[in-house]
Amino acid sequence: MGQCLSGQQSRQNLDQRDGSSSRLILKLPKLYSPSPLLTREEVETSRNEFWETCWAYGGSREIWEALHKIISLLYEGNAEAATELASAAELTIPENDIGKGAYDSKGTFYEIPKIVARIPRAFAEKEESDDEQANPSGSLEDGKFPEEKGTGTQVTSVSSLDDGEKSEPLEPVIIRYCMDERDYTIQLNSNAPLLQAKPALAEAGLDTVQRLFFLGRILQWKKALRQQGWSPGMVIQAM
Repeated sequence: MGQCLSGQQSRQNLDQRDGSSSRLILKLPKLYSPSPLLTREEVETSRNEFWETCWAYGGSREIWEALHKIISLLYEGNAEAATELASAAELTIPENDIGKGAYDSKGTFYEIPKIVARIPRAFAEKEESDDEQANPSGSLEDGKFPEEKGTGTQVTSVSSLDDGEKSEPLEPVIIRYCMDERDYTIQLNSNAPLLQAKPALAEAGLDTVQRLFFLGRILQWKKALRQQGWSPGMVIQAM
């Protein structure tokens, strides 16, 4: 994946560094449709395996480490910091899309697999019951959590939250909508189930949103944002 280019190719790509495209902010990870579908665990395992073995594809270990940090920042929605890191590492990124790879200052090309640089549109379900993946469209439509299969768990609605949860202060949460690439800020209790986002999304004009993504994963409606690794200032992607 890390391969040396011919002298002419190297010069062409290094010349691009001085063009206007190199000064643009890097694009956030795009969605793609994997075939066949993988579970969330399989995607995470594949990504970890890639970063553990990427040195074997050639290129500089320092550049691979920089690329790992850049992609992590992009998954967090921090495109500005990712762009600054790419500039500091003297990387040229075609069309400012990390999914199309990167060139270092010597003209070596670093290829990033889709499973690492992109976000799957959907995940395969486990053969066993997967409590972690709720039906997002169903949750948004009726305002209730689906009843868990094979258990006597009662359906829980947002109105059943205890007074302690309701009284917690709201925090601004940035939602980046993939359809118009705009950022929307909604107020949520980050310690309450994410299902509470339904009225806030509707009020912001995002009532058609079916899935929320964070760090390359589909957020679970039954869990709070902070339970899923979110902290203030981080960007959530919506589709």
